[in-house]
Amino acid sequence: MKSLLMNDRQRLWYGALSRGEAELHTSQFGEDVVINTRLRKQLGGFYVDIGAFHPFSLSNTALLHYERGWRGLNVDLDERAIRLFEQARPGDINLCCAVGREEGEMEAMTFDNATFNTLDPARQLRFADKLEGATRRIVRVRTLASLLAEHVPPDATFDFLNVDVEGLDHDVLAGNDWTRWRPRVIAVETHGFDPGKPGENAVFRLLTGQGYRLQSHVFVTSIYTRWGLRAGASTQPRGSAGRRAGRGATGRGCAHRAARRPAAASRRLGPRRPGAPRGLWRAAQAADPCRSGP
Repeated sequence: MKSLLMNDRQRLWYGALSRGEAELHTSQFGEDVVINTRLRKQLGGFYVDIGAFHPFSLSNTALLHYERGWRGLNVDLDERAIRLFEQARPGDINLCCAVGREEGEMEAMTFDNATFNTLDPARQLRFADKLEGATRRIVRVRTLASLLAEHVPPDATFDFLNVDVEGLDHDVLAGNDWTRWRPRVIAVETHGFDPGKPGENAVFRLLTGQGYRLQSHVFVTSIYTRWGLRAGASTQPRGSAGRRAGRGATGRGCAHRAARRPAAASRRLGPRRPGAPRGLWRAAQAADPCRSGP
């Protein structure tokens, strides 16, 4: 059995986290740090994650869920992914299907390494002989508009949309009803995007045409915000869904809870703020090598 005692390096990291000198992220290239900043570190909200893949690994919504009390809709064409979400985020809506421009069925290819799962015929041809476990199967395809109409709670609006479907991201966005569903922040994978020539990218043209502004581009992910929205404003109704979303959203018994960042009243670990994770706050306080006093 592994020892639960922290070594010196771990104590230093926990101390830095507790004092606000370091931050955790779970996304592939730190996109969730940018997303959290664009959302002004909002507590409570509703996200929609298309191509969700995993509740922690490479996730742009894990910090919102576990640190900020958000809940949402997670969609992936791989049953393995949805089983993980059912275990780790039982309070979320977790659906196994594909998302595209039109309702219907398409041939999907899945791999042992699920990060390469795709509906895109070009990518299937490219990876079929290079990756292990290539399997073809027919999957149901839904449009984003139909999923939102069916699953977004009637008293809530969603503030964040994440799209990562390995090649057909534009089709997902094209299947939305932009007159009805206008999330505050959108993150979308855009392979081949040239920041010097954004107009050449189909996703850029679609979203800017719908009133969005490109705010950040992190390696392969473009992050857009809705034009004209006052900085820090939320589309979440006051007094209803926002508060409910902030309660009971975290998955029970998840190992990730051990990595949650404790709250700190200042750069030094002071009194626990209301709502801060009590057990982890105490552990970080005890482990902080820079803390003076008892």
